[in-house]
Amino acid sequence: QYVETHMVEALDNGEFKVFYQPKVCTETGEIVGAEALVRWIRPDGEMISPGKFVPVFEQNGFITDMDFAIYRSAIADIKRWMRDGKKIPTISLNVSRQHMRDETFPDKICALVDNLGVPRNMIELEITESMLTENMNRLLDIMTRLKEAGFRISVDDFGSGYSSLNLITLLPFDTLKIDGGFFLRNDLTEKNKAVITSVVELAKNLKLTTVSEGVETDEQVTFLRELGCDMIQGYYYYKPMP
Repeated sequence: QYVETHMVEALDNGEFKVFYQPKVCTETGEIVGAEALVRWIRPDGEMISPGKFVPVFEQNGFITDMDFAIYRSAIADIKRWMRDGKKIPTISLNVSRQHMRDETFPDKICALVDNLGVPRNMIELEITESMLTENMNRLLDIMTRLKEAGFRISVDDFGSGYSSLNLITLLPFDTLKIDGGFFLRNDLTEKNKAVITSVVELAKNLKLTTVSEGVETDEQVTFLRELGCDMIQGYYYYKPMP
């Protein structure tokens, strides 16, 4: 009730803020990407966790309004960094299930990016693995249009859902993001290692870039470096930050 009562007011007041969690090159330690994440910061400074409001917004449909507010902020940041002459990593934006049901989504995101004067190839769209059980023809159509428009596309949380492996060959992905659940416990079990190894090798054979999220320990970083995983996202290097 609290979330639904205050959501429109929060959007109007700009309370949904973008935080970035960098993605680091496994070999060099350089920041080569960053995921744009939402944080709800109330006027009194209270920060509401996404886990408390995102599921509500997904249910009531408000997620699309909030997403576009975050997209606008992130793309405006990219434009500002371009003006300042900064070297800008690829910025990832999360795409909710509702957008993948909207045939006009590719036109909307293109218009937003183009109006702000940012090259589309600087942006990666992250689509959660669980979405791959949606209407396949519609999903393929929307993703193909996004890809042809010049965006990079990533499958997020890979390994957390039950999508068929052949979907990875059918859909136009550039990046495969290994679910952080594999790294939740600080000790890497042999079974965990075997699964992660298989996923990275699969991605390499399909010419996909790999990102491991949720990485927190030296052991995990060393293992991923030896494995040849391309990028790491996790508290080991950086927390999400304003």
